[in-house]
Amino acid sequence: MDLLDSLAFRAAAGGAETTLAELVELRGIPPNRLLSGIGEVVDYFSSLGLELVPEPGTGELSTPRVLRRPTSAEERRTRAQVALEAGESQGVEFKESLYADMRRLRKTGVLAENADLPGESLKTIAAFMNGKGGELLIGVSDKHGISDGIERDFQAKSWDADKWQLQWEMLVDNRFLTPGGVRRFLEYDMLSISGKPIFHVSVRATPRPTFVKRRKDTSFEFFVRRGPSSVSLSLTEFAEHYGVSNSVG
Repeated sequence: MDLLDSLAFRAAAGGAETTLAELVELRGIPPNRLLSGIGEVVDYFSSLGLELVPEPGTGELSTPRVLRRPTSAEERRTRAQVALEAGESQGVEFKESLYADMRRLRKTGVLAENADLPGESLKTIAAFMNGKGGELLIGVSDKHGISDGIERDFQAKSWDADKWQLQWEMLVDNRFLTPGGVRRFLEYDMLSISGKPIFHVSVRATPRPTFVKRRKDTSFEFFVRRGPSSVSLSLTEFAEHYGVSNSVG
């Protein structure tokens, strides 16, 4: 098994980080054949049922990417259904909305957005990435089940589903401290379950620490999963989590 096949094997087993520069080196592509050579490698991976994220046409040779086996829409829907039935756990989290303050709506009848809520979804993604991965369902309440939370987001922001997802992608692109971005570790769909829109995010674990801002004007934090919760670690806890010694000499 050559190095390129070894990379493909790891990718099929659970995803593998790489760069175009690494692929060029593994394949021995000469400088005068970069574009066609990279295209041949991508076609080879495609023949094995693998995809490179982000696509070769974006970023630089050094941009971090993930080679992975994509899951079908039906597989992702089944995964969301299983997570919904299983309930919240270390690998499953429910969020009722992205922006709409559903608690306030129930208490007062007033629909308003809460600027802190997007950060709650983002910290869950970060915690899953720093652990073993997981499933995030937005539009589901841990107490009330499938909710109209996303529809309330549409109402509060005057958005449709496409605008909602675009804003979600912008949050993901702008709030994480991860070279190359985090979308390569995510698969996501807007589903319809029981007649309600549910946004499903399937998160893969990352090989290195991932940090996120809960709000754009706050500092980056490191989150991990503890049971069904996402917990921010202090610097000392972070060092302990990764087994970093503070001894000198």
